[in-house]
Amino acid sequence: MPVDWSVHASALQHCRDGNHLKAVEIFSTLMSGAESDRDRAAIVLGEASCYSQFGDLAKSRELLESARAYARGH
Repeated sequence: MPVDWSVHASALQHCRDGNHLKAVEIFSTLMSGAESDRDRAAIVLGEASCYSQFGDLAKSRELLESARAYARGH
């Protein structure tokens, strides 16, 4: 099933609103439906942004590296 990008936007909004756990849960669900490395890169990039806003810069950097690897594969 293709990624529902409105759900991705919803996860980003949860993150901006401070509900980081809900956002990460949504990103995880979206990742299971990703059909391409391009989709995976976008999802992981959103998750990295969320961790950055949460203040977990180490996890954010790790996810950025994953997004970069997915993007290279595409």
